[in-house]
Amino acid sequence: MLFVIAQGIWAHRGDRDAYLALRNRGVTAAAAIIRSSYDANGGDPNGWTRQVVLIPAASGPVQAVVGHHGSNKSDGAVVRVIYDPSKPLNARNLEDFREDDNLDLPATASIAVATCMALLAVATMVKAVAVPARFLVERRRQHYQLSLRA
Repeated sequence: MLFVIAQGIWAHRGDRDAYLALRNRGVTAAAAIIRSSYDANGGDPNGWTRQVVLIPAASGPVQAVVGHHGSNKSDGAVVRVIYDPSKPLNARNLEDFREDDNLDLPATASIAVATCMALLAVATMVKAVAVPARFLVERRRQHYQLSLRA
């Protein structure tokens, strides 16, 4: 269980680091949509569109995957993206990136909750081990007292 919690914290940290890299050194560009696929049940009221775009990065053209809320843009259309010049695959649709601009508070809150849950799990395991240990100590004490009487 602790491994799953730690893995979740680490994965969320990666999302936050990618976001901060874009926020601190991101470059905006017009990217051409190479292909896209729409998922009406993509976790958004308007669905989710996954777009493979061609970004004209300084190091050369890069294909990256970005997503957008309910986009109706077809293949060949141009979308605005923000990408990290040191890792051009770290790219986001610019509109969605602006919507996520308040990511710091939810990220910090979820990491704090996950940390509290991990501490609670450790405390529960310590308590679970302590109860049988106390029982064994009491049994040994009783056995010792009985052997002294005999």
